Amino acid sequence: MRIFHAVTPQYDIFIMRKILIIFYFCLVILPVSNAQWQDPATPANVQPNVNIPTGDNWVLEFSDEFNALDASRWNATVSTKSRAPRWDKGIHDWWWKADHVSVDAGKLVLKVTKPDGNTMYCGSVDSKGLYEPLYGFMEARIQIAPVSEAIHTAFWTQGYYQSNVNGSGADGCEVDIFESPRLTDKCQTVLHWDGYGADKKAKTNHWDAPGVHAGYHTFAMHWTPDFITIYYDGIKKWTYTGVGIPQVKEWLWLSVGASFGDGDFTNGTYPAHSYVDYVRVWKKDTSTDLQDVKLPDNIRLAKNPVQDELRIVSDEEIKEAVIFDRSGSMVKHVNHQQTINVADLPKGLYLLKVNQHCLKFIKE
Repeated sequence: MRIFHAVTPQYDIFIMRKILIIFYFCLVILPVSNAQWQDPATPANVQPNVNIPTGDNWVLEFSDEFNALDASRWNATVSTKSRAPRWDKGIHDWWWKADHVSVDAGKLVLKVTKPDGNTMYCGSVDSKGLYEPLYGFMEARIQIAPVSEAIHTAFWTQGYYQSNVNGSGADGCEVDIFESPRLTDKCQTVLHWDGYGADKKAKTNHWDAPGVHAGYHTFAMHWTPDFITIYYDGIKKWTYTGVGIPQVKEWLWLSVGASFGDGDFTNGTYPAHSYVDYVRVWKKDTSTDLQDVKLPDNIRLAKNPVQDELRIVSDEEIKEAVIFDRSGSMVKHVNHQQTINVADLPKGLYLLKVNQHCLKFIKE
């Protein structure tokens, strides 16, 4: 004989809270492993090179010390057609070539050659389809190629939908963390969105880079939904808070190319090279943020844990709902919807932001 007990709403809430407490402690005790993307050669507990702390608790997510060219992290970029000519320098065509990328003595080597009088071949790597971060702190230690040879070096990110013309780079933006097109001690940061045609938009900032033409220097970006801050050798150079900041995952890019600035291609000496010592990306540790999340009185979930659909019950209009995973990456974003399809999300604990409120839920 089975005895059935009545299930009250209070009992449901009690069970839900117990589950959340268990998962919270699992979250604290068993942090997310980023071993897939971490180079074992990276120093333990390494932090971003900044002269003034950002105030964030950074956790290393990705690193490469370039003891080998890891195909699980990088593609050797190959041009299918010539990139923009530099007519004023006599460069009629220039290309990214796979054989211009190598690793030597713990350094990524990006080579530049001159196969004929008006052509330049260059090296480039990107992490498209491999590692594509959303927000965080990304840093590279680089010795730039000689600008005198009409070469510019760049560390940048790119999104899949950069060419969408909608007045906003939120769905994809080329972010040039740094470019080195000048013979002076200057570098620049540029955001490009709305494609590269007639509707293209950009924001550029030129900043001082003492000693940039000699030896290695660190170039870094602190990327959040609200601002981008650029660092050179640990010194803050620029903070941008306007239109164009991407709100989607983007891949990393390291490249050399035909300069749109200074340099002499006709009389240059080749091969020339840029060297990359390391690339590291940190994510903000959001576990402490989750600890302080409180369930608002007027917003709740119809069911928690959930399997296929997350349904929000609210007394107020739901203008925006955003789901973040435990690493702080945005995985879902909807507007004016009370039901969100989460069937494709991996099992685990998530943070749901509804309007300006936050709560946790478990995906089974």
